[in-house]
Parts: sequence; structure tokens; C-alpha cells
Amino acid sequence: MSAEEVAAVPELPPRQISRHEAKARANFEKVPGLEKVENRMVKLKRAGATFNMAQADVYFHKASKTYIIFGEPVFEDPTQRFAQQAAAGQEEAKAAADAAAAGETKDAETTEEVEAEPVDATGVDDTDISLVMSQADCTREAAIKAIKENNNDVVAAIMALSE
Repeated sequence: MSAEEVAAVPELPPRQISRHEAKARANFEKVPGLEKVENRMVKLKRAGATFNMAQADVYFHKASKTYIIFGEPVFEDPTQRFAQQAAAGQEEAKAAADAAAAGETKDAETTEEVEAEPVDATGVDDTDISLVMSQADCTREAAIKAIKENNNDVVAAIMALSE
């Protein structure tokens, strides 16, 4: 962690320790070989969720190489992190959106050209046409044209349209 990140962590007021936690702490202090670890920030990651423990008391048992952590876990919201990343890359996204908008107008012009040409479906099976249309997400005319260009090979037609 850099000095800026450490400075960004706010100081929290001391938290209330419950009666059961106080008893557990007293029992753990009696365990031989248990040492308190100072200046440790705890961050747990489980199944996509991240928990931070800013005011954690960490103990280490040398014999079993086990950490015992007392503290209140705080859920770190991943949407906040994504929002910060989105704000940082907003200019890049805007440039990409402008480029995509320019590309969409070109795509619209090419689809109009394809739809303007009538395509003869003789010699092509209707099931092959529907299969290519569903897999390549294209129009009927484009599917017929691709099947004919690939000598009635459905797989090659799908691959040609998906490129």
C-alpha cells in the first residue's frame, strides 16, 4: 500500500466490545504461544465478496500457524469500486461510443444493400436457412447468400457470417 492509500483510510472511533467477545479474548490470552500482531489491516475475500476490518485485533499462534482475528467486518461494495473505475475511464468510453456510432451508420448502409437484393432460395433447405439465421443472428437473405457461397455447408456459412 502506498502512503496515499494509508492516508485515505479514515480513523474510526473505538468500537464497543460485546460481553461474549470480551470473554473470548480473555480465554485466548491464556493460550500459550499466542502473540498479538500489531499494525495489521485485515482484508478477507470470500466468494466474490470483500470484507475489510480496519479496527481488527490480530493474534498469531506460532505452533499451529493460525491467525485469530477479532473485529467488525465491513462489506466493501464492489459497485463503488466499479463506479470509480468507470469515472476514470469515462473519456475512453466516450471515444469508443463515438467510434461505435460511426460504425453503426456504416452497418446500416450495408444491411440496406443486402435487403435491397432479392435472393433466390432454390436448392437451399428451409431448416438450414433457419439454423444459420438463429446461430449467426442474421437476416434470411444473408443466410441464403452465405449458404450458397459455401456450397450448402451450414457450418461454413455460420462461420463466415459470425466473422
